[in-house]
Formats: sequence, structure tokens, C-alpha cells
Amino acid sequence: MSEFHDDTRLAPVPHEGAGPHVFGVVISDRWAVGPGANGGYVAGMLARAVLETIPALAPPDNDWTIHSMAAHYLRPPVPGPAQVVVQPLRLGRAISIIDASLVRDEKILSTARFVVGSTGTETLDFTDRTPPVFPPPESLPREEWDNDKFIRARYDTRYAIGAEHNVAETSEVSGWIRTADHAIVDLPLAVALTDSWMPAAMIRLGFEDHLLSTLDLASHFFHSFDPPIDDWLCMTNKTTVSRRGFADIDTEIWSADGELLAQGRQLGLLVPRPDLSTL
Repeated sequence: MSEFHDDTRLAPVPHEGAGPHVFGVVISDRWAVGPGANGGYVAGMLARAVLETIPALAPPDNDWTIHSMAAHYLRPPVPGPAQVVVQPLRLGRAISIIDASLVRDEKILSTARFVVGSTGTETLDFTDRTPPVFPPPESLPREEWDNDKFIRARYDTRYAIGAEHNVAETSEVSGWIRTADHAIVDLPLAVALTDSWMPAAMIRLGFEDHLLSTLDLASHFFHSFDPPIDDWLCMTNKTTVSRRGFADIDTEIWSADGELLAQGRQLGLLVPRPDLSTL
């Protein structure tokens, strides 16, 4: 049981009829960014609840998986007990839409809409994007953090382009990643990884005074992660637009052998950097 799997553990709450599926959860303090937990970690928790709900919603012998997710972050997910509420919006033969929300004291902290369905058939398969070519992760230095509660300490990150405290004229920070405890990558962890990397805008702005807070995250998945992937993954992370304190982030996740696994796109808000020593 890895840290991520342990910290996204679900406790089903019994219910009757066709109402929403509810799970008890505990938001961990090990994935902190500022006063709340990282948006990728939260989205991964919501994804796990959706996958847990699928057997009760899908036809027998289903091969449903998550194809995309659009998440919004309403309030800081401060560590502690909460609930995940899963509500199907439309159940179809090929594609279904399912909402999942992280709730505390009847207030929504985060919410996401998932597109789920069958794994599909190989009617047309191609990728016009070029996989990144980086030195092997073992040859690159590991990012180190003194604060064990900060999210960056949860990942083993090896920068191939850009690095912490470097300032450059192009906004790209890319390289290799896996969790610090080398967890196998299932789909919920893949969801989390789409918002796990250091914000590329910070490579121009610098890292002393600001953080980038995720407002929304849209992620697409081209791999079922079944079976999970037990290997390093390549990450490319770029920002091309920043206006009035808002910046875009484009992320690609590749397998070590050059398969595009997932894409993420988010809008972030530049906010004053908190004192991480107090987290």
C-alpha cells in the first residue's frame, strides 16, 4: 500500500435506492500546497471514488474506464475528514457522465465531471506528437525537500529541462517522475500526476514569492492503466500564456517507451507564497 493509495482510501457509506454514492475519506496533510491539499491529489481521490462506483452502474462484464475529467476547486481542502459524493448524470451504452464532489459540512470543496465508458476499439490509432527524449532518470539529480508535508516531497522528480530556483526565458519544466515510494501507477494516480509537476510559469517568475493555485484542471487519458504501470514516467510541462495573474499549464505524460498516456490542461492563479515551514 503506497502513500497515495493509503491517502485516497474510501469508506463506503451505506445508502438505499438510486441516490448518490457516498464515501467517507480523510484528506491527508502529506500533500499540502499552502493551506490545503494539492488539486491533483484531490482529483485522484475523486477518480478512485468514481471507479469504485462503476461496478454498480455499468453493465455486467464491463470494461469501463475514465477517459476524461474536468475538475474545479472551490475551497481549500484542509486536511481532515470529508466525504466524496458520486452522482451519475447520464448512463449510456458507450459513454456515461458521472460527477464527483469532495464535501465537508455540506460545502463543496472540489468537484469534477468524469467521462467514462468502454476502452473502445482500434478503429484509428495515431499520435502526431513527438515523445520527449531525456537522459535516463538515474543520471539526473533528485529534487530534494526538507518539508515532508509539502507535496513535492511525495514525488521523486528528476528535471531534464528547467529546475527549482532557475530562471529562464522559456516556461518549460520537464523530466521524469514517480512517487517517492515508487508506487505503481493506476488510473487515480495518473489523474493526480496531471497536476503534480512544478508550475512552468515559475521558471520565469522565480520561486521565492509566489505559487500557482489551480482553478480548473482538464485531463484526458489514452491508457486504461490496467494493469498499472510500474516504471518511471516522462512529464512535459509548459506555460505559454500569462495575463493579469492567470497562467495556462499544458502537461503531457509519456511512458518510458514513448507512448502518450495522458494530457492535462489547467488555468492557474498566481498567489503569494505561504511560509511552507508552518505547514
